[in-house]
Amino acid sequence: MNLSMIKKFSLVLSFGLTLNVLNAFSGELASVSPTSRTLFTTSPTISNLNGDQVAWGGLSTPVLIDAGGNATISDPELQSLNSGNGNWAGATLTIQRAGTALSADQFSFGTTGALFSVNGSSLQSGGLTFATFTNANGVLTISFTSSGTMATTALVNDILPRIFYTNNTPSGDATLRIVLNDGSGTPNATAELQVTSDTIYITNSTDTGTIDRSNGVSFSEAVAIAALDTTGSQIIAFSSTLSGLTLTLNSVSISENLTLDSDLNSTITLSGGTITGATGTVLEFSNGTGDVLTLNAILAGDGSLKK
Repeated sequence: MNLSMIKKFSLVLSFGLTLNVLNAFSGELASVSPTSRTLFTTSPTISNLNGDQVAWGGLSTPVLIDAGGNATISDPELQSLNSGNGNWAGATLTIQRAGTALSADQFSFGTTGALFSVNGSSLQSGGLTFATFTNANGVLTISFTSSGTMATTALVNDILPRIFYTNNTPSGDATLRIVLNDGSGTPNATAELQVTSDTIYITNSTDTGTIDRSNGVSFSEAVAIAALDTTGSQIIAFSSTLSGLTLTLNSVSISENLTLDSDLNSTITLSGGTITGATGTVLEFSNGTGDVLTLNAILAGDGSLKK
């Protein structure tokens, strides 16, 4: 066999093994000590994030998902590479709503004072790419590549505290799940945090009492979501996409103080069904100057109305 014709080869070695390999081009012996990712045994971890709570920032107002600004990810094997500086190539970090992802959930990076910059779908340091990302349909996935420069531990840990969340039609509290995969087949690390919101947007004109945020939130769903939130008083807001429509309602029971906010609608009509207010509850109607909300439904119970 003519060794000069050999273009490339691969070796899979266990930790600690060193093999002298004949260099096919120079004829010299080269000392090779690669690491096989399939031999990793320690699972990665996410710290200082699980159980965090951050308040919804409001319309078009991003909020950092890391409440304390001190979230970190770790993996002993990946951190030991690159002379102890870490090489996270092959690892991925995914952020989305727990359960079914919603396109209304939007993520972005804050780079002021960061060790990295964003260039298209790449994360870079010194103008060189160390990670790529996709950000669509409510899912942010960061893939560490080390393609241009090493994805060091310092770089990857500068990312998580700088991720922002935005939702312009929140449906109450949102639980976000962060999953770290080190690429070795060991169990993933997961953490969950909550973005709290006492505002619930109605985005679906077809009323149903079964909560399913994946196809939008209807009037009855919004009332049911509010009833599950035992903190404070909730605001049910009508999305601007419903302006000019007539919503045919099912019958609902109001068990807490609620505000129906139609400020984003020039006109909207609520028709049909029975709205029953429990004793001591107040159903308040709020709309902007010149906006009109028409209620054509049966009001029952001992609750009060307020405008």
